[in-house]
Amino acid sequence: MVSHLYERKESDQEFDNEVKHFIFDIFTHKDVFKIDSERYHYGMPTADGRIVFNPEIIKKVQAIVPRDHTPVYFTQFGGNSYNTLTLLTIATGYDFYSPFVEGVIPGRELIPYNAIRKMIEQNCKIFTDDLSGLAASVSAPIYHVVSPPPIYSSETIDEIKKVSPYFANLTHTEVTPASVRLKAWHCQRQVYKETCDRIGATVLDPPAESLEDGRWLAESCIGSDPTHGNYRYSDLVFQMIESTLKARYVGWEWIK
Repeated sequence: MVSHLYERKESDQEFDNEVKHFIFDIFTHKDVFKIDSERYHYGMPTADGRIVFNPEIIKKVQAIVPRDHTPVYFTQFGGNSYNTLTLLTIATGYDFYSPFVEGVIPGRELIPYNAIRKMIEQNCKIFTDDLSGLAASVSAPIYHVVSPPPIYSSETIDEIKKVSPYFANLTHTEVTPASVRLKAWHCQRQVYKETCDRIGATVLDPPAESLEDGRWLAESCIGSDPTHGNYRYSDLVFQMIESTLKARYVGWEWIK
């Protein structure tokens, strides 16, 4: 996402408002994540059982965003949970009925939807806690950008696997059929949507221009792994954010 901004020019869109993106760099600011070395904590539990946003990050935002600017938060917490669980199939093959995608593949082991939902929900919890913590700590509007949908072509994923060190030591790397991966993506989207509805945040789906047949990540937007979008996808997401705000892009800055 950020690499795209280095070469981006100011927008000539005819909006009265202007938008400047302030980006938090987790790698530069690892010192603010002091609770658990195994993960980056945005949402943090309090002694009375609430979730709040990491106060060190809030301070950094308040210090850099000019007082005459109106802050709006856009998040992309998590997003890979569905792929972690369903990108590669088990040896016997599986499928599940979904309220979002019709049908199942004949002959595959059927797993209850609620079981898949529970696994994805548990895998997403640290990220939905991040969203809940942010909503509890700021009064500004919050938008959550849903992660890119699956790549349709298993052959394309196979080509990515050949050059990815992540798959090098795996003994079983058969890609799960696209329809099953799409069901899992929709399930994950629903988990985030329900969280956003509960905390008063707004869900932004991937830009229509980034989709193939309205469902899959377009070939022109596929990144270097089976989950993330590329430079073009980043451009479309930033354009979507700016259109949502009805504001033209005038620059960006790291949150220091």
